[in-house]
Amino acid sequence: MLPDHAFAVRLWDGTLIEPEAHQPRFTMVLRHPEVFAKFMASSDWRTLGEAYLRDEIDIEGDIEQVYPVAEYLQESFGTALAERGGGVGLSPFASDDPEAHTKERDAEAIEYHYDMGNEAFSKILDVTQNYSSAYYHRPDSTLEEAQRNKVHRICRKVGLRGGDRVLDIGCGWGAVLSHVAGEYDATITGVTISKAQAEFCRARMLREGKEARAQVEICDYRDIDERQTFDKIISLGMVEHVGVKNLRAYFDKAFRLLRPGGVFGLQGVSSSVSEATTEAIAFTKSYLFPDADMPYLAQYIQAASEAGFEVRDVENLREHYAWTHRAWRHNLEANEAAVIAEIGRDRYRALRVLFSYSTHYFLKIKCSVYQFVLWKPAGDRPADLPLKREL
Repeated sequence: MLPDHAFAVRLWDGTLIEPEAHQPRFTMVLRHPEVFAKFMASSDWRTLGEAYLRDEIDIEGDIEQVYPVAEYLQESFGTALAERGGGVGLSPFASDDPEAHTKERDAEAIEYHYDMGNEAFSKILDVTQNYSSAYYHRPDSTLEEAQRNKVHRICRKVGLRGGDRVLDIGCGWGAVLSHVAGEYDATITGVTISKAQAEFCRARMLREGKEARAQVEICDYRDIDERQTFDKIISLGMVEHVGVKNLRAYFDKAFRLLRPGGVFGLQGVSSSVSEATTEAIAFTKSYLFPDADMPYLAQYIQAASEAGFEVRDVENLREHYAWTHRAWRHNLEANEAAVIAEIGRDRYRALRVLFSYSTHYFLKIKCSVYQFVLWKPAGDRPADLPLKREL
């Protein structure tokens, strides 16, 4: 019934059941008989995902091919939420808390995901240590090439030049800091609420000899000192942690931090309207990416415009992020033993789900990622930005 996603099943007693007319794309391993009955009773995303996290099932081969099968199971057997099973080694993050996206809550969510281990992420990411969508000039570009393309592109989009004072909101492991401090005669300040990321960034700037032009602060975006303004702001893959309810406050803050005529380069994930409240999103918030919101494109534009920005450019990088997640998964799987040694098998499996799930759903047009260029007007002065889209 699913020839493009044919798969084999290995039962708890070692019996292997293979499709007769098709080459299996993966093998689903069932650890005990009860798990099959559980899927028949309910194939909602939490049931399937928690079964994998508990190692009641395993996936050998291309895990991306699992998702069309899961969708078929849901269509065939229903998705009524089953009773939560126990024994998941990885404790869920309580994403139903009505106080989501307070400063304290955001710090806990960031710690849950980002502070699991710098060494683990160094084995998953490329040498630039970028943790947001790359920009592929060709589908067969390496991840490193594509990530360097992305940072170069956003710097060109905002018209970054020597002498600029730059702010990186959500600086991650320092990819933008390193590029700006190394390629431009500019100064840059990175802010993060991840202690592990801040420690890594400071050591990286010292190691690369860029500490005089790049500094890092542990600071919530809401607390950034407004006494100093910036010429350019860059924020890549951080806005998902802001929350839809705080989106306007986020853009208001960026607007106040920019000098008149300043430019804000933003990259953020967006959901399609139909996918915004699915069980898949709920499972993701519980185990994979706590409290992360994916605003609609219209919500981004409305909040930025209401804050006072002129929206100068919007570019969709949907396919690029699918390929980026696939590259991260390949790195994860290639370094399975080392990553498990750093963060444990449960978190390894959660990341394997996150990266494969994201690849599938970006390619299915259920979510996208956009780069925005936002300008803070300066009276009647024209925007000091590139006139051509071609970069």
